[in-house]
Amino acid sequence: MENEIEEEVPIQKKEKEDLSCTLFVRNISFETTEFEFKEFCNGLGEIEYAKLCKRGEIGGHKGIGFVKLKEKEVVKKILEYCKNLREGEPNPNFLDLEL
Repeated sequence: MENEIEEEVPIQKKEKEDLSCTLFVRNISFETTEFEFKEFCNGLGEIEYAKLCKRGEIGGHKGIGFVKLKEKEVVKKILEYCKNLREGEPNPNFLDLEL
């Protein structure tokens, strides 16, 4: 089979995820479960995902997480609310909440 020609298979590039609707959340109580975090995030608006950052081998989570909402307008409202809470501070995309 020396004369067989290999077909080139086009490489499919993975599309970059749109992070414009993703928020970083900190100060999450260590007692908060993944389910409770998702329930809280569902109260903000329709979500694609809500994840707590795990500690790996130690278990539990780090007290931080990410939530991706489906609508940019909801994100804008949340960030405006946080900006008003933290007047005078820079406003990166994060929520500083106590759950």
